[in-house]
Amino acid sequence: MYGPSKLWDTHAEEVLQPDPKRHYAKPVVVLINAQAQSQPEFVAIWLRNSGRFTFVGSHTTGATGTSSFIYLPGGARLGFTSVRVRYADGSRFQNIGITPDVAVEPTIEGIRQGRDEVLEKGIDVLRKLVAGQPRQP
Repeated sequence: MYGPSKLWDTHAEEVLQPDPKRHYAKPVVVLINAQAQSQPEFVAIWLRNSGRFTFVGSHTTGATGTSSFIYLPGGARLGFTSVRVRYADGSRFQNIGITPDVAVEPTIEGIRQGRDEVLEKGIDVLRKLVAGQPRQP
């Protein structure tokens, strides 16, 4: 039976498995912020699940999932997310998003100086990871 009496719940888990012939084993840093929404967040979840990537920047929006629409009288359209997305461990993702491993946001002073502080921090973190130093939030 379809409708309000039926609760649909699906579970999917995506894990990136490197091709052993083309495996890139060095550290990778991904820059994120609230502009990463929907499909980029799905990609970020897959990357996070692989355990090989370090995220630098600020939270994504947690706005991923299939969009559904209801057409209302008068021609209005109501849109909403109709699929609940969770991390592989079952923890909540919607409205939380990807939490960076190293948090950094642009500052007014940095913008005035024409600097990209998130990119600068990402490069700094990557250099430390390549040198074998642990990442520091």
